[in-house]
Amino acid sequence: MELTQKWLAFIASSYASFNLGANELANVIGLADGNAALRSLFAIVLTTGALTFSYEVIMTVGKDLAPLGPTSGFSAQMGAAIAVTLANTFRIPVSSGQAIVGAISGVSLYKGERINKRAFKGILRGWITAPTSAGILAFLLLKLFSTL
Repeated sequence: MELTQKWLAFIASSYASFNLGANELANVIGLADGNAALRSLFAIVLTTGALTFSYEVIMTVGKDLAPLGPTSGFSAQMGAAIAVTLANTFRIPVSSGQAIVGAISGVSLYKGERINKRAFKGILRGWITAPTSAGILAFLLLKLFSTL
């Protein structure tokens, strides 16, 4: 059983990784406008970011939000990956991060376990502050560079 669970986790992780490339990378690579060299550079930079700055996010979502065993981890990852694939199929822009948080919440609800409210509130704060601050910063940067 343990070997089966490990393979299921590997399959779900691979599928989720595929979705990150198909979904999240498209947000950045769309700026490359067909330039293969620039797309390759963006892919390398994305990989570098994942290897250097993702640890805390991984711990928050994968450990702090709710307890996940092999079966619940598989279910959460596969559920989120399928949801993102369906959204991509219908050309609906979605966040893989939001999908996995929703999936972990669904798994916790099914198991009758509580999610870590402090971690969940921090994630919600990020979902509000990131787009808001990005909009403000983009506005200010455009204003700054438009006058140059």
